[in-house]
Amino acid sequence: RGFALAEHFGHNWSVPQGVRVMATRIANSGNWRGQVQHIGRRAGAMVSALAVLAFAMLIAFALASYSSTDPALNTAAAPVFRKHRIPYTIFVTPGFVERSRTMWWETAEALTRAATSFRFDFGNGAETVRSFSVGEKWLAFERLAAFVQQTDEDTAVAAIDQAALTCGVDGRKIVDDEIMTEAELQDLTTSDPLARLGAHTLTHPNLARVDAERLHREMQQSRIRIADYCGRPPTTFAYPYGSKHAVGPREASAAKNHGYVAAVTTQPGVLSAANADKPTLLPRVSLNGHYQKERYVRALISGLPFRLM
Repeated sequence: RGFALAEHFGHNWSVPQGVRVMATRIANSGNWRGQVQHIGRRAGAMVSALAVLAFAMLIAFALASYSSTDPALNTAAAPVFRKHRIPYTIFVTPGFVERSRTMWWETAEALTRAATSFRFDFGNGAETVRSFSVGEKWLAFERLAAFVQQTDEDTAVAAIDQAALTCGVDGRKIVDDEIMTEAELQDLTTSDPLARLGAHTLTHPNLARVDAERLHREMQQSRIRIADYCGRPPTTFAYPYGSKHAVGPREASAAKNHGYVAAVTTQPGVLSAANADKPTLLPRVSLNGHYQKERYVRALISGLPFRLM
């Protein structure tokens, strides 16, 4: 048996009215340090870097790794993993690293947080979207997220970027603040033997919604670009979004065909011998900001909660 722990890191935003719009909460540094210590005690010297997880930690049998694209990694998280000798992987989207693509979910969150209303065209002409109250902010964000998943994603991202700019929110500035640069990645991978880079596509689209040519380009070009960053092609991959609506047999087969030995979804579950037959469709245990106490980790990695799902 094994398990994959997924924990997303973010910045401690100063949020009006006391809430974040996004559902994923930021990690508490004290708590994840405890998790790492618990994992280190459990895995001991058996920890290795044979497989990794997007924006997360993967521990399967005798292997473990951690991943993030947060620029605070080197000063906050990385020292903890070095202390416990846990290899970690930063899953990279070159479009973010090279500042040619924005993170629409972060832009949408910043937009709905900052504005009391904004103009947006969901397909039936421009309308005014209210985002004054907490409830209206949640609803506005959910509408934007649904729009991304229901229309052409490139078009949707560009529309959110433009709406945000109109309200004084620059999506590329958010990327600058949150995502490591090529130089930072190179410095980290050359100075820290525990650090590795993995692939997270070229532009972070829902792969299940793109055609075969785009699927090939996203997987191949991200691998080539990352090899340029660190001197070796990545062998591990993380699917954007990672749900059943974003990854299936076609995408898993493509990952394998492009040379990735392991790829991780966001679908919940622990690992078993059955996963050996599908190494490019691995599940994971999501911790995020909701399950950061050690007793929660112990319960989740037992696999019992997933038997009730």
